[in-house]
Amino acid sequence: MRLIRISFVILLASFMITACKKTADEDAVSYADLALLATFGDQGNGTITAPGGYLVAKCAVGQVWNGGLNNCSGTGSGTTYGAQSMAYCSVANSCSDTTTLLATSGPAFVACANYSVSGITGWRLPSVTELTGLTTSFNRNTIILMFPQTPDDKFFWTRETNPNKTDYSEAYGISFAETTFGTMTSYDKVASPLYVRCVK
Repeated sequence: MRLIRISFVILLASFMITACKKTADEDAVSYADLALLATFGDQGNGTITAPGGYLVAKCAVGQVWNGGLNNCSGTGSGTTYGAQSMAYCSVANSCSDTTTLLATSGPAFVACANYSVSGITGWRLPSVTELTGLTTSFNRNTIILMFPQTPDDKFFWTRETNPNKTDYSEAYGISFAETTFGTMTSYDKVASPLYVRCVK
């Protein structure tokens, strides 16, 4: 834990030195981002405590947490580092409770139910609020300091079905890409494989 805090202090100092080379307006944004980033708690075990008190997996499903570097470069390469994209459902018009509209089965649901990091289990798909909580007031360049190797070519599933689709065929995804960061869009549960980041 002490090593993680020391590493974060070094990271913070490096960021502040870089920020000093920018304009006053840019500095204000940078320092505000750092203040918000400090509300997250890196547990040093592949998990992050979000400001809302819930635990978030540092890595996307399919990636492997690298304890030595405290990042997600344990497997894979390129921009995804092994992150797996998957359908929300294998069969159309299923995978969600018809009353709550929350996921109850399907590939994305099972991926979190089976997820484990540092022996920690009991994970689930995030709600829209939980996943957008990682993007509110941030940009991609800031959030990847806490969630490194986050892929940006596809959205990430939430557990919530789009209630505006009367056949319940779509669920919401959140973007972590630079140009669409924090955007919410609903996707076809079967035909649109997305990434998964679990919470508990």
